[in-house]
Amino acid sequence: MRCFSIDLSTQIASVAIVHNDTAQIFESWDQKSVPRQYVFVRLASLFSKPAYQPESIDQFVVGLGPGSFSGIRAAIALVTGLAMPGNKPVGGISGAESLASDILLESQNPKVVIVGDARRQHLW
Repeated sequence: MRCFSIDLSTQIASVAIVHNDTAQIFESWDQKSVPRQYVFVRLASLFSKPAYQPESIDQFVVGLGPGSFSGIRAAIALVTGLAMPGNKPVGGISGAESLASDILLESQNPKVVIVGDARRQHLW
C-alpha cells in the first residue's frame, strides 16, 4: 500500500510517500522561512516523478497537530482535493499519537504518556 502523508501543523512542515512501511520520499522545510504556498511547489516537484503520481497513492494521511489550526486546515483541504478524483481514503493522526507509537516500538513499556506545553501554564 502506498500512503501520502503531510503535516503543516508545526513550524517544520513535511510530506512523505510511504510504501509498505518504508519511506520512499520524505521532504521537510521550515515554514517560517517560506510562504505558506510553498507546499504546492514541493508537491509539484514530488508528483512530477512518474512513479509518484497522485493516482498511484492508495491512502492519504494528514497531521492533526497539536499546532497551527490554519496549517491543519490547509493540509486537510489539500489531501481531500488530492484524494477526491480516485475516491481514495483520507485519515488523520495527531503528532502526539505518532510520537507515542514510535516510543512504544522502541521501548519495552506497555504504556506511554505524551505531554506538551499548551502555553499559559497548561499542558496537553
